[in-house]
Amino acid sequence: MRKPLVIGFAALALVLLSSSVRGGEPPHLEVGPGAPAVFHGDGTAEVGIAKASGVGVVHLDCPQCTGNVVLRSNGQEGLLLNEIGPYQGKRWFDLRAGDRTTALTVTATGRWTLTVGGTDLAGVRADRAAGAGDDVVFLTRPARAAEVTHSGDGNFVVHAVELATGRVDLAVNRVGAFAGAVELRGPVLLQIRSTGRWSVRA
Repeated sequence: MRKPLVIGFAALALVLLSSSVRGGEPPHLEVGPGAPAVFHGDGTAEVGIAKASGVGVVHLDCPQCTGNVVLRSNGQEGLLLNEIGPYQGKRWFDLRAGDRTTALTVTATGRWTLTVGGTDLAGVRADRAAGAGDDVVFLTRPARAAEVTHSGDGNFVVHAVELATGRVDLAVNRVGAFAGAVELRGPVLLQIRSTGRWSVRA
């Protein structure tokens, strides 16, 4: 039997096991045993992965890449990212129960490192997180809203999975600087897409 994600919050683990998704089965926010897998490559390559069932998180680091940097899965999401130039960031995949990605394809010009795991790769914070670029984070506080800021000039997109309901929402979709209150019913798993600095405080 797979064990729920252990991050030091017993109440959160109970919520994870009881979540549901509108129009589908719940995301399985669990991780299997073992450390995340790390792959190194140069240029375009397909990487076979043996991930446990549940939401996955992938971290791509391509510091000297030129041109398009594309990451695809052979799972339900398909295209995970398509950026230009050097890239470093995280994306989630396999959100729905039963999804099981078995391969990821990197298309790039340059050397890269790909780290693949479950939600253990997400940063875990009680009520606030801050960073720059793409990230995946947990906010564990049972809040109803959050103050969100963004200082970049490009797109700023925040998707959220409310762990109490399993509902996946587009919480923020803006271009340029942003500061405001956003409804985020925590505990919540966030995927943040940004080219600038951002912060979330529940």
